[in-house]
Amino acid sequence: MLKKAKKRHMLLLEVLIALALIALCAIPLIAPQVSMLTQQTAFIQRMELDHAAHLLYVRILEQLHLNRIDWNDVETKRMIPITQDMLKASGFNKNLPYTGSLYFDIIKHKFDDPKEWNAYRVKLTFVFHRTHKEEDKAEYAYITTIVRHHMMQTRKSETDEGGP
Repeated sequence: MLKKAKKRHMLLLEVLIALALIALCAIPLIAPQVSMLTQQTAFIQRMELDHAAHLLYVRILEQLHLNRIDWNDVETKRMIPITQDMLKASGFNKNLPYTGSLYFDIIKHKFDDPKEWNAYRVKLTFVFHRTHKEEDKAEYAYITTIVRHHMMQTRKSETDEGGP
């Protein structure tokens, strides 16, 4: 009579050991790809922040030109929070993982006659912090010149108050 060859089945332990060895071999192959993906994501977010800061700068210049920014905010270096509405108004429609604020710093003030024209050299600074990491900070500084006519500001405030 012929003896039947006994088939030996694989044990669950052997299968688990094989899977563990495959995973240990795959980790060094996958880890650099994951690292590159996280670095690429951070770089893209930083580039979007650069773009948003430049758009905000142009929007602030436009608001200064139209006298829609209170001059006291410029003179007192008040921190103005950057809202999502400000970003949308400047043309940036994405959500950023940053919170930010801006402030003005008068570098130099020059005037011929204090009742007429005044020229200001102003540094406009945007400060952004990552939402969950305070130590990750980005600053953008722009230097511009503002020429301000004293009488136009007086007339504008009179018009706002209901005057002529």
